[in-house]
Amino acid sequence: MNGRSYILVLVFVVVGCCRIALCAQIKTGWLHGKVTDKVSGAAIGDVEVVILDGAGTEILRTTTDDSGEFLLAGIPPGEYELRFRKPDFPEYMTHARVRAGCESTIDGQMETRKSQAQPTVAAEWQSASELWSCKLDRFDRRRMDRLPIARNIWNLLETQHLSSVSDNIDEGGFQTGIVQLLGVHGGTWTENGYRWDGMNITNPYEPGKPLTYPMLGILEEMNAASAFHSAEIPAAGADFEMISRRGSGKFHGQAEAYYLGEPFESSNLDSRLRSFGFQTTPHFKRFPEAEFSLGGPVRGQQWSYFTSFGLQHVSKVIPDFAVSPTTSINSGFARLDGTLNAKNQVTGIIS
Repeated sequence: MNGRSYILVLVFVVVGCCRIALCAQIKTGWLHGKVTDKVSGAAIGDVEVVILDGAGTEILRTTTDDSGEFLLAGIPPGEYELRFRKPDFPEYMTHARVRAGCESTIDGQMETRKSQAQPTVAAEWQSASELWSCKLDRFDRRRMDRLPIARNIWNLLETQHLSSVSDNIDEGGFQTGIVQLLGVHGGTWTENGYRWDGMNITNPYEPGKPLTYPMLGILEEMNAASAFHSAEIPAAGADFEMISRRGSGKFHGQAEAYYLGEPFESSNLDSRLRSFGFQTTPHFKRFPEAEFSLGGPVRGQQWSYFTSFGLQHVSKVIPDFAVSPTTSINSGFARLDGTLNAKNQVTGIIS
């Protein structure tokens, strides 16, 4: 076997292994849950969560964070037993079913041990409705905030929605500020549609693009439907529905700030690339972004509001370009919700 044939065989093996690993991830599911105190309702942190298979073999274990939440991923489909352990509490045991490509939700309540003769408590914490809810194409606040993505919806879909492919590959948010086109399941992007709180916001002059540039801070969740649609969805291709955040009965505010760029980034420029004449590589010069939001009630509990303002400024260094390309985005959003009577509600949105 000559050198070229050996390289081809090696590439085939590497690509084949990557494909097998990818398929293995698609064929697994995950468990997401929250543990609270049964009496006070407060979140319980540092609870040890252990998942066992039918033979009693430990598969994974983790602990709840300060918000009482936990996540167990990469679990093959099947029936499992979960055990929750924490000092001063009895050991709680429940069962859960995991489906491929889906999230199973566990919401549990623990109570402090009443007597030393209370070693284990059996509980049913997975509701029947959750057994068949596949949320692979649903992105809520938790997934937006915790997944390693750039803070724009196209990078979210490109990296987390397996069937979506963007026209420009966004590496780490390098395409921030560009309204991208998405191909889903190999179909044309001109048949895709965007909805915001039920309103069709697809650009009629540029099919496949929305009329606005939504920032992640104003979204409560985003749903990507790439199969059959219900009657109210006009898109022939994929449908991307964005649901905005809304106010509640209590005042709340939130501020987020991020920065990427010099000197907080690495470079792959080595001596070999310099020997070819490269003096630099494409990278961020400065990439600051911030989002501010405020919400709460208006004149009692019948009306509530939510407002948000976000900004992004991207400046890049491109080899052989004397000027650094820059992009600035300012996004404002306001929502007002009110209850007129027992049957009628009203919502006003400005973006």
